[in-house]
Amino acid sequence: MASKLLFDMANPRLTPHTLTTYEIRVPGQLDASWVDYIGDDAVIQADDASEGPLTILVLRNADQSALIGLINALFSSGVPLLSVQHMPEANP
Repeated sequence: MASKLLFDMANPRLTPHTLTTYEIRVPGQLDASWVDYIGDDAVIQADDASEGPLTILVLRNADQSALIGLINALFSSGVPLLSVQHMPEANP
């Protein structure tokens, strides 16, 4: 049985190879080695009223293979994901 490719009509320019920005939220505070992995301005420490301390990783100018690579690195390190979100560009 062939699988059907679902296409988001609301965002037709987003493909697996489109360079864009993704935001990943994980619980707790990640150590400094993640700054070396994805960049100094891409790791944000925050506090959320409902989630408590969390780290926001901003993957800029990346395609979905880079996103999957980062998710796999987090998984290999035992870091759970709270959310993964595509961040629409302000000026397409």
